[in-house]
Amino acid sequence: MTTPGHPPAPAPPAPARDLTGVTLRTERLILRAWAEADVEAITEACQDPQIQRYVPVPVPYTRADAETFVRVTAPHIRATGSGAIFGVFASAAGEAVGSIGLHDLSRLDRPYGGAGEIGYWTAPGARGRGYMTEAVREVCRWGFEDSPGSSGSRSPETRAPGAWRGRPGSLSRERCAPEPSTVACGKTRG
Repeated sequence: MTTPGHPPAPAPPAPARDLTGVTLRTERLILRAWAEADVEAITEACQDPQIQRYVPVPVPYTRADAETFVRVTAPHIRATGSGAIFGVFASAAGEAVGSIGLHDLSRLDRPYGGAGEIGYWTAPGARGRGYMTEAVREVCRWGFEDSPGSSGSRSPETRAPGAWRGRPGSLSRERCAPEPSTVACGKTRG
């Protein structure tokens, strides 16, 4: 119902897209939800000064922080459909090599195209092997093509190019950026 002189009420938000069961695979990696067994690997990796500098994690980072992340934060983000956080594992050894998340998925379903946000860290011992480049490309592919609300799930007439944002100075951001078909649309301050 509209009142004269007032715009109509906004449409109710779209129902949540539960992304709890999403697992992605590449030639060398498995990207899956973090699990209780991964708490120690997360705790160890997040002691790295570079991760603490470029990723918004508590400093000092404790085991309790990793437990909260695994038990509460990451599952909540997946269950509400607002994003998906994946542990990145080398498929050959099952070793945790990093973490990657696609955030703000609710913004991707705008008719003019949206801008999701990607965040990641690589464990110090796994750097320089191309793991995160591979993971970023797969998560971007999934986000822009396969995830609920992505441009790939819309008709060709309403698809828009994706956007890539990153924090200035973050390690290897440019090397990990997806294919040139995505557009670098600015820099995030901070």
